[in-house]
Amino acid sequence: MHSTFDEIHAVLSRYTLPALHTTASSEAWLAAHQRQSGLLIHPRLAVYSGRKDSVFAANYQNEAGEVATLCASSDADLRFYELAEGYQDAGSGEAAAATTLCYGMVAVEPGVDILLVCGDNRFDVEIAKKAASHCAGIDAEQVLPFLLKLQDAALFACVGALMAAGFARIPVLAEGVTAQLAAAVLNALQPGGASHIGFVNPLLPVLAAAPQWSFPGKPPGYAALLALQEVQLLAAERYAGLGSSGVGD
Repeated sequence: MHSTFDEIHAVLSRYTLPALHTTASSEAWLAAHQRQSGLLIHPRLAVYSGRKDSVFAANYQNEAGEVATLCASSDADLRFYELAEGYQDAGSGEAAAATTLCYGMVAVEPGVDILLVCGDNRFDVEIAKKAASHCAGIDAEQVLPFLLKLQDAALFACVGALMAAGFARIPVLAEGVTAQLAAAVLNALQPGGASHIGFVNPLLPVLAAAPQWSFPGKPPGYAALLALQEVQLLAAERYAGLGSSGVGD
């Protein structure tokens, strides 16, 4: 069964998150968006790709590869989602794009307590900046139809993943131009709706309250996993500071 953009907006009408903070403090961000004041013991890296590129896919399907090895050392799941390629017209395109957005939500499952999101980063950064700026200046109902013009399945899937994490009150680390544009899109769909997202190696203008991490370039997801290690330490310190009670905010 195909979804529609109207159905996505109906879901968003019930989408609520804690208010944005006025600080970019990583500690404040984690406190606001971590479901409970516990350790981050079940991270997941979700990578979405709509391009048929065996070399790109091999980064995530090779158990001995850089990304898989770092996932293992961080106790993180690795999920690589191969998608259909872009959408050719606004008719069938809307159904396919909305369905892809919903499919992106499957990365958020019970037990996952922090999500790392990456796309295949097919966008030129300047094009992504212009797209983000355009989305910020139009009505929310026009945002998803506008995205169809970009013909990028990974972008819609990333929007779905970020949206589902917000529903579940799970903090997100977004790495790369596709995931960061998806965060801008989510904020355009509902102002404040991307406050649970932190940015790794920021490429676009980001939310004023969003924390940021910077690491040398590696395959998509690698820098997010390095950021995850820092966030896990923050969570452990916060957990210890609360007397290991594990009581939620």
